[in-house]
Amino acid sequence: MLKRTITGACLVAVVVGFFFLRQVDIRLFDILLALLMAVGTFEMLRAYKNSGFLFGESKNKNNLAVILGVLFSLSVVPIYLFLDIFYCLIAYILFILIYLVLHLIFKEGSIKGFRSSLLSITYPNALVLFIVLTNHLEKNSLMALILTFVISSATDVFAYLVGSLIGGKKLCPRLSPKKTISGAVGGLLGGIISCLIIYFIFKPTISFMHPIVFFVILGVISSVLTQIGDLFESGIKRRLGIKDMGKILPGHGGILDRIDGISFNAVIIWIAFLLV
Repeated sequence: MLKRTITGACLVAVVVGFFFLRQVDIRLFDILLALLMAVGTFEMLRAYKNSGFLFGESKNKNNLAVILGVLFSLSVVPIYLFLDIFYCLIAYILFILIYLVLHLIFKEGSIKGFRSSLLSITYPNALVLFIVLTNHLEKNSLMALILTFVISSATDVFAYLVGSLIGGKKLCPRLSPKKTISGAVGGLLGGIISCLIIYFIFKPTISFMHPIVFFVILGVISSVLTQIGDLFESGIKRRLGIKDMGKILPGHGGILDRIDGISFNAVIIWIAFLLV
């Protein structure tokens, strides 16, 4: 528990530090996001490699797949910053073709392995890219970024506390045997409460509906997506027969174990603040 608490405090300190750096230049926050993409992709590819889902038993070919995936992840943010989102899509298509060619040349990668490769470079890259887009919103970008991280954290904390206190029927035992329906409801309340707190701090102007209604709806959808993201990754880990996606964060697992919910709710938050 002590190790988990210390690691959690360090994580918060790093994220808060990048928020302060963002006040100097918003592009400095993109460094954090690029690192999340690269480490997350590495964890995904390594997990599939260790489970034999990429290029079978070929160590060198599997390592090549991992290296290429990480390099692609590191290129996503610079491509967006210096070119455009359209070129990110072009880069992704080209990279799909590269992986396809590798699977055809090596003849060791099955269709299942190719799907694993695609999932590894799509998740979390495509989802974290929405946080990059949020960072560069013309209006309310700071508030939207804070919401992206805070709603996810509040959902997790409230879900854990309420689920531990009340217990009850399991939410989705096939994917995550410890999660309960009561915990999911608690997480939903946590998302709404945290969203309203951020609203009362920033008091933004919402043009097409009452601000409180907007933030309640945003809290609900973001919390639901956070929990879906958590279940999605639990499904991947269950399929691969692993407990955590990595060991880089003592007591917490890997980077993906921390940003699964954040990356999913980032999509709706970007869409919401693009419209207001």
